[in-house]
Amino acid sequence: GIGLSPPAPGRLLPPRAFVSPAVYEAEMRRIFDRGWVHVADLPELRVPGDFVASTIGTTPVVVVRTHDGAIRGFVNACRHRGATIAEGRGNCGRQLRCPYHAWSYGTDGRLIGVPSREEFEGCDLGDMNLLTIRTATAGPMVFGCLDAAAPSFEEWAGELPAALQRARGDEMELAFEYTYDVDVNWKVYVENGLEGYHVAIVHEDRAPLLRVVVELHARVHQARLSRDDSAARASLRGREDICAVRPRLPESDPGAGARRVLVSAHRSRRARAYPPRRT
Repeated sequence: GIGLSPPAPGRLLPPRAFVSPAVYEAEMRRIFDRGWVHVADLPELRVPGDFVASTIGTTPVVVVRTHDGAIRGFVNACRHRGATIAEGRGNCGRQLRCPYHAWSYGTDGRLIGVPSREEFEGCDLGDMNLLTIRTATAGPMVFGCLDAAAPSFEEWAGELPAALQRARGDEMELAFEYTYDVDVNWKVYVENGLEGYHVAIVHEDRAPLLRVVVELHARVHQARLSRDDSAARASLRGREDICAVRPRLPESDPGAGARRVLVSAHRSRRARAYPPRRT
């Protein structure tokens, strides 16, 4: 077996943890299948019919703004032969239509169109709606979960929704995004994003932004220590940028489990992309 208990300070997980197919499969079941994953952003889902195709682990999903205004999520596979029904993002009108045999589904996931329906007399088409996933929102972000028995989003998210509310997350708009391929296991990319040791060297052009982030954290932390919520809000006012990462995991090759990564940033409609430079 491979020891996956938390390593001692100054140590990493064993190398096999990053290349083992068994570990990869366990992570898909225990982490991605049961967790809440960032799959879309509300600015992408403004009007009925807007959709975003994404993934949770290796499972393709699609998130849709329905015609009653709700956000719904589904497994992105036609119930007929499993073909992908939506790619990228856009607006599907009143239906998601499979490109293979033209089965169509309402934005609420109901099967509403089957060509040559009479040929399916032995099938219970009433039970062939798209498979649903759980969805929840926090600030501008939409999260999805595959497991109906997994903990609630509120339990999983902890303080995140409240923090985004303090930062006026519901007012944030998409500022920019990058999509690029990273030929590493998903854990390598996550670890890279959790440490800032390399930023001043590898991302020298972003050093001014890093200083702003550090200053922000210090000011908010100090405000919290003084229990002055109004000071914490003032520290964030006009500087509410947040970043989110959506890993796109392939169906195989555990050694390259985060090959496609989407990095997006949001900012308040009333905030500048960067604070003015002091003179």
